[in-house]
Amino acid sequence: MSLQMTLGFVLLMMIVLWFSFFMIYSFTSEVFVSRYFQEVRRSLSVGPMMRGPVVGHGQMARRVVPDLFISFNNEIIQNPDMIDPPEFREGSTIIRSNTSSYLLFGFRDDDSALLLGLKMSEFDIYLSSLRSVMIVAFILAITATTGLAILLGKRISRPLKETSKMLQQLMVSDLSQRLLTRGSSLEVNRLHESINDALSKIEDGYKRQQQFSSDVAHEIRSPLTSIMGFSRLILRWGADDPRVVKEAASNILKTSQSLLGISEALMFLSMADQHVDIKTTDLKKLVDEAAEPFARYAYSQIEVDVPSVEVTTDETLFGIVLSNLLDNATKHSRRGPVLVKWFGETGELVIVDSAPRIPDKERERIFDRFYRSDQTTDLNGYGLGLSLVRKICDVIGLTVRVGPADGPGNRFVLGGLN
Repeated sequence: MSLQMTLGFVLLMMIVLWFSFFMIYSFTSEVFVSRYFQEVRRSLSVGPMMRGPVVGHGQMARRVVPDLFISFNNEIIQNPDMIDPPEFREGSTIIRSNTSSYLLFGFRDDDSALLLGLKMSEFDIYLSSLRSVMIVAFILAITATTGLAILLGKRISRPLKETSKMLQQLMVSDLSQRLLTRGSSLEVNRLHESINDALSKIEDGYKRQQQFSSDVAHEIRSPLTSIMGFSRLILRWGADDPRVVKEAASNILKTSQSLLGISEALMFLSMADQHVDIKTTDLKKLVDEAAEPFARYAYSQIEVDVPSVEVTTDETLFGIVLSNLLDNATKHSRRGPVLVKWFGETGELVIVDSAPRIPDKERERIFDRFYRSDQTTDLNGYGLGLSLVRKICDVIGLTVRVGPADGPGNRFVLGGLN
């Protein structure tokens, strides 16, 4: 990287210097040409001379300086340097002859054509010296630029090399390392901040993966063990007792459905980003659809006090939240009533159960994965429902909290609906 930066910087400076020297050389040439032109104009008055060949020839012979090349109507009148006769061209022209430069001026009046030329000795000497000086200056400038570019390249690439070395030494097992964001240039600090942000996301994803693998290994062991046990029961006793087959198959189906629910919940909880389809929908419709399956169970008593009001949310994800909260409420209420009520003033949907009150120290922990209170160890469940509720609420921009009800039971509050 340092070599590339040095070569790039040197190439850029070569282009800048070449352009600058070219402009200086061109400007100097124009200044000299203008100077010689003015000298010719002072040496010879063109206007009176061009009124006729004879008169012009006489005046020219008396007034011109000896150094001028003069050609009148293609007839060479004076050629002090013995140059090859050039063709007539109107206006100014620079030619090279006998290793010297000549400035020619052509004038035309009626049928007369006058060509004047002047040797530009000072022009050649000065431009030759200027070229030599420019070549030396160019070599010195490129040498100094190369040295400066090498120093700057090393200084700039040093933190980048250190960053690269640190990233190469980074171990997957330890993603907590971060780059320092002080002591370097602003651009390098921004690069380090971007890399640190990326490392944080990678670390978070790696921890999610580890957590997911651990959760799966932990939670599917019991259902799989149950399925294996009932399968062996069928193999051993199924041929002699059809009731054993029916009971075992029923338990296998129930355990498989539970295992499927665990897998889906774990998959959702392990995802860093979920697709959200936010749109306006009827809250009463969502609550009725979520409560309808629980009406089939004799132990559930769900009372819905929700008007037909429009809210903006994701129908599918919000339905999962309601289903898990209602399942949690009916399961822990032990045949007691469950109330679902809408408070339009605060934009909150409240679910009040008849379960034993959750202790203050456990109110936040019940939203952790696989956490189960000592009061619920006799109930079926894996401690994933409420953690799924919290995760989905974070995704769709809602809040969920729990507190004691006005009477017996607990009060789960969904906030942020609008």
